[in-house]
Formats: sequence, structure tokens, C-alpha cells
Amino acid sequence: MALEDFRVGSFENGTYYWYRNAYGRMITYETDTSTDFGTGYANTGKIIEIWNKNGEEEGWIAGATQDDHDIFKYIQSEYAKGWYIPSRGEWGAFADYFKKRTENRLTHNYESGSYVANSGNYNSLYGLSGYYWSSSQFRTGTAWYAYFRTGSIDRHDVSDNDYVRLGATF
Repeated sequence: MALEDFRVGSFENGTYYWYRNAYGRMITYETDTSTDFGTGYANTGKIIEIWNKNGEEEGWIAGATQDDHDIFKYIQSEYAKGWYIPSRGEWGAFADYFKKRTENRLTHNYESGSYVANSGNYNSLYGLSGYYWSSSQFRTGTAWYAYFRTGSIDRHDVSDNDYVRLGATF
């Protein structure tokens, strides 16, 4: 996992859309990407390939034009070097790793099933932002994201803004 959030261009707050104009169009989400650990690189490559078609093909891609704020515009050179957006499973493993190694561990909320952040949690100790895009799609207009403020994995509309932290396999 990269040691810092991905930031490029004039995006001062460091957040990006996943793929804004694909909202509601991703009808093949079940086969386009995977949530499994180890699939982030393939997922990222697949969505870059789709994004580069700029909505000029049939199927769900038709009309899903590029947006200047989409993350897939900016990570292509990093992807060529082996970096990728982690899958849902990779984010889960990363979060679990830090949860187990944090001095002030998260408190498990048994009603919601999620972990509640305590002061001094991995957010502040390891410089993580509150939430990060994964490369895994959820439904026709959403993708999974890691939410470090609560210690959960959830989904956002692909037209929402989230942070990006890249992973690599060495």
C-alpha cells in the first residue's frame, strides 16, 4: 500500500469520482470487477479500459463519457508502473492489519456489526483519510469503499468524491 494518498492536478482536497457518468449504467458489474483479495490490479485495468472508450461502445458503456474528475484519468501512468486501486477484499485485509496493530483498538459495535473509531485509532496514527475508493463495483451505480472513520467497508455512488490510495505487489 502506498504511504500517502494519491494526489495529482488541481484536486486540492485529494478526492476523485470513481467514474461519474457510469452511474446507473454498470449493468455488467458482476463480471467487470471482483471483490476478491488479489484482484485490484485486474479490476483497475478493466475499468481503465472501459473508461478509455469514452462511452463510444454498445452496452452499458454507451453514453458513459469521461469526466475530468474521474480517478481513472489520472492513475493510468501509475497503473503502467504496477500500481492499482485495491479491491474490496484488499482494503478489508489492509484495515484488519491496522486494526490488530493499533494501540487504541477500535470498539466493536454489536448492534451494527461494525467497528467504532476511538481516539488515537489507525486514522490518526497512520495518516489515513476517512474513506478510500476500491476498484470493486457493487451495483449499477456504486462501488465499494473503505471507511476508516468507522472501520467498515461500504458503497458509494460512482459520482461521489472519495480519496484514493494505490497498492502494488512487489
